[in-house]
Amino acid sequence: MVKYMLNKGQTFTYDFFMASVIFFILLIIVFSYWTYAIKETEETRRREDAFNYLIAASQVWFKEGYPKYWDNSSVIEIGLANDRKINATKLQILNSSIGYQKFLSLLNIGPYNVFYNVTDENSQTVFWFGAQPSQAKNVYQIERVGVLNNKPVKIKTILWD
Repeated sequence: MVKYMLNKGQTFTYDFFMASVIFFILLIIVFSYWTYAIKETEETRRREDAFNYLIAASQVWFKEGYPKYWDNSSVIEIGLANDRKINATKLQILNSSIGYQKFLSLLNIGPYNVFYNVTDENSQTVFWFGAQPSQAKNVYQIERVGVLNNKPVKIKTILWD
């Protein structure tokens, strides 16, 4: 009877060891999958936020802002259009006296930088503003069409971090 108990104890130890190894392997797999799923969710959320900021940054070309005919000292909300056309005077004010940092604070696009490039129908640049992406981690871009000086223009908005 003693011999039978020794074999049973040895089998129990081997079975317990194998079950523990399998359990820990499964636990590691589940934990790895959980970590991956959390990272993917965070990345998706970050991309969605960046896309929303990109849309907001490109909308500046199609709204009037506040007040309607703002200048450097009166601007509360940035907008570069009047009467559904891009206002060339607002572009001059933006380029000459508002400055990039004040523009970013008025635009409120979070941790991102922005660059605008406006080209005419001949692909000639007629206006640009902002910081061009240099050593950017992520770059997002949208192109829209507007009217400047009664001519169609292509507005490229680039958002980057």
